[in-house]
Amino acid sequence: MPLTPLRPGRAGGFRRAMTATQGNGLLHHRRRRHLAVTVVLLFLTVAGVVLLQPRHVRVEADGRTIDFNTRTSSDTAALRGAGIDVHPGDRVTALDGGNVDVLRVERAHDVTLRVDGAEYRLRTHAQTINQLLSEAGVAVNGRDSVLQDGALVSMNAPVVPPRLFATRVMAGDADPDSPSISIDVRRAVTFSIVEDGRVFVSTSSRPTVAQALREAGVTVGPGDRVAPGAQAPLDEDSSIEVTHAKAVTVTLPHDHQVIYTFEGSVGAALSAAGIELPEGSVLDPPAETPVSAGMYVRVVQLSAASDVETEYIES
Repeated sequence: MPLTPLRPGRAGGFRRAMTATQGNGLLHHRRRRHLAVTVVLLFLTVAGVVLLQPRHVRVEADGRTIDFNTRTSSDTAALRGAGIDVHPGDRVTALDGGNVDVLRVERAHDVTLRVDGAEYRLRTHAQTINQLLSEAGVAVNGRDSVLQDGALVSMNAPVVPPRLFATRVMAGDADPDSPSISIDVRRAVTFSIVEDGRVFVSTSSRPTVAQALREAGVTVGPGDRVAPGAQAPLDEDSSIEVTHAKAVTVTLPHDHQVIYTFEGSVGAALSAAGIELPEGSVLDPPAETPVSAGMYVRVVQLSAASDVETEYIES
């Protein structure tokens, strides 16, 4: 069928219709884009209001409590803003405080540990000496001893020495400017004791001979001889000789005196102690009597007058 060409008027109307249709589509597209931009801007505005809303933070550190508001969501930035420095080993714990974000800072303790000839520098949260040594992998045996800042302490002693005066530092916190705590582990050494000729072996980590003898159960009394001296340092494989003096109580005419002696006889013991016998006195027991521990000696003063005893006999 032959195509009928459009009339000039009909062609113009068709073009106008197409142009109108294209214009309406473009306008509709622009409206949709404008609506999308409006929705995005509204979302960003709401999100900004939510995100920029002040955050209530409470920091517990170094014995202080600091409350403040911040717009940062970073705990690190919040602590920095509060003037709290977090050092390596410090522990930061976030706690739920309801409408408050609680940040607790627990300081690590600076400890210098000396053991077996080596020195270690540690930062630890251990509460007791025993926990600290367990963390460091240090075993403490029998008579080994632990010194904290030079003072002998037990394994259950706190890592941080007790303070003489009350402070604002809370339990578990440490002053970041406090000096390092010194912990020394002294190993026990073997030594021998010769006590009045009896020999036995003991061990001790105490620094002096006197302390080692006390730990071994040897009592050093007045006048006893100790070689080497009681305040001499205790060395490994050393031999300590203890000789106990014998206590003698001397009763004088008008007094009594206790002497400690190594002499063998009563007369020699009194002479060594500087006790002079009054003229005409006698010793009971006699001067040649051997000295024994805990004995009593009397100095008897005889009267210059003669006593006459008369006995009547019935006849």
